[in-house]
Amino acid sequence: MSSLNEDLLNAAKRGHLEEVRRLLDKGVDVNARDDWWKTPLHYAADGGHLSVVKLLVEKGADVDAKNKEGKTPLDLAKKSKHWDVVNFLDAIKKATVEIIDVRHSSLSEGLWGKISVFIRGGGKVNIDLEGDVDWIDPGEISINGEDTVEIPVKPKIHGEVPVKITVKGGKTSASRIIWLNVNTQGRAEVISAGNWINREIERIRGFLREIEKARPI
Repeated sequence: MSSLNEDLLNAAKRGHLEEVRRLLDKGVDVNARDDWWKTPLHYAADGGHLSVVKLLVEKGADVDAKNKEGKTPLDLAKKSKHWDVVNFLDAIKKATVEIIDVRHSSLSEGLWGKISVFIRGGGKVNIDLEGDVDWIDPGEISINGEDTVEIPVKPKIHGEVPVKITVKGGKTSASRIIWLNVNTQGRAEVISAGNWINREIERIRGFLREIEKARPI
């Protein structure tokens, strides 16, 4: 076992969140094992270090990893009666997720709009976006059945812009690539003005039809 792996295991055991984060950022294996086949998640769960447990899971720790005695991190948390850790890991193991549909508002380069992600599943999930857009992370979301998550986005370029949306829940994840039809800012203003004119024309036509109906024969 490398010294960095050992450092990560010790940091997780002691609940040193920032040290664990630093080592993971350096590329240390989140599922490193010692001679007892324990992973950092085993030690963090056994010690009741919820913040460390959450970070390890976020970075891809195997929640079903077993030590030499066949115990998972959840088993150790239960044995040590760290119920906050138990509840978190139990929710992670039960989480399932499916992307039903994705829709987006009218989008313009350099301006904020939104993407609506329609999700089906249960448990706690996180959403990630990849592509030429700035976006605001909605954070961890609890779902039970079907739900809609609206994500503010600001395209960096115009045209047909591919964006990969990934929803992660426990050990499962679902991804979908969508193509955003992004206008230049000026083009969006023209379209908006055109839409307004069309709406006004229809409103006037409707008004004239009402007058025609009311005219005595």
